[in-house]
Amino acid sequence: MVIHVFAQPRVPKPHFNSFQPINLPTPQPNLAEAYFRDRLLNNPLQPKQDPAIAAQNLKMMQQSGMTLPGQSSNTNRQNQLAELAELKRDEAKEAYGNNLAHFQSYYNQLLQLNPNSFSITQAVYLCEAVYYDKTYPYSEFVKAIQQRADIVKQLLKQQGMSIRNGFALNYAIQQLFAENNTLKLTNGKSLVIKKIDYDFEDFDAEKDYTKMFVTKLLQTNTGQCHSMPLLYLCIAEQLGAKAWLSLAPEHSFIMFKDAKGNLSNFETTNGHLVSTTWLLQSSAISSVALKNNTYLDTLSSQKLYAQCLADFLMAYEAKNGYDDFMQQMSNHILSIDSNNIAALMSNANFEAIKFRNFTQQYKIQSQEQINNNPTLLKAQQQMQMAQKKVNNLGYQDMPKEQYLQWLQSIETEKAKRKQPSKQ
Repeated sequence: MVIHVFAQPRVPKPHFNSFQPINLPTPQPNLAEAYFRDRLLNNPLQPKQDPAIAAQNLKMMQQSGMTLPGQSSNTNRQNQLAELAELKRDEAKEAYGNNLAHFQSYYNQLLQLNPNSFSITQAVYLCEAVYYDKTYPYSEFVKAIQQRADIVKQLLKQQGMSIRNGFALNYAIQQLFAENNTLKLTNGKSLVIKKIDYDFEDFDAEKDYTKMFVTKLLQTNTGQCHSMPLLYLCIAEQLGAKAWLSLAPEHSFIMFKDAKGNLSNFETTNGHLVSTTWLLQSSAISSVALKNNTYLDTLSSQKLYAQCLADFLMAYEAKNGYDDFMQQMSNHILSIDSNNIAALMSNANFEAIKFRNFTQQYKIQSQEQINNNPTLLKAQQQMQMAQKKVNNLGYQDMPKEQYLQWLQSIETEKAKRKQPSKQ
């Protein structure tokens, strides 16, 4: 039997594979049992014997209550294994409990924010700091953002532009992503500020989840299409500039108003403007998704807040996997934004995992067995309804190969925009 689930979402660049099959796993041998079997039953110091003689000797020793040298009795071995398993369960339960309490504390702080008016810098900090075993102070995070905001002010001053002009502020922020910048110091010397670069290594955070974080970007000056737009918004917040987050499949970018008040798209990964037509052509965006404003739309304050909660949700899943607390969070996100793709996929994954566990528990091999089991049938129907909600938004997967091609196409778009327009 095959159960379809969504792959791990990377919000706000949803990195899903639509209903990729998960085969029911083959039960693995208990590692502890294998260890004791090898160490206690297969004694390397014990000389090899004729199997018939060994069997006869074993029978005689068992009848007299004796055991082989280096071998525990079956009862004692079972007791050892049971005690070891209980110890592991207690340790895992304690670790999970401590981690759950840690995440719940930060989650409660997120819930205290006003969805209609909140600090994106504070929200990003809460979503990321919770993931680390040793939390760093919020003041350090803000200081790192402010340093980049100060660079923006200095760039504007050098170019004779006003720090009160919204378009000028966005232009200067974009310079941080577009090119190396030179700051003139008061002592007559100059300081080169290297541009924020794209990190091509593990850009989808499959090996290291912190690759998703603004924190990691601030530490290394490299990021990807989740962390870079968020950093842009944090800097804009410090400067009082207006900008919006917008989503595309497996991607996010910035929208802002140009000098004429028209919305424009800024691609943080390569530091230049891109057209909506190019975004449509280079991304896996279905007509249904476009109609439902699933992608290429400016996120309102409420939708951005829901997206931050989705980031928190994914950080929790990366640490703890799917559980009731995760479903509780995704349901809350959907109460704020009923079309949040990450929360919908999280629920679909949760229902798929729950159904898979039922099929394993009842050793189900056919749909007929499911139909004859009310519990299983209900679980299957809930899974299908959850998956349908995702499909109704028009989501479709963007293969990694296409995403890499998309990154390369950015340069082509950039070259076109540098060409003088024909009158």
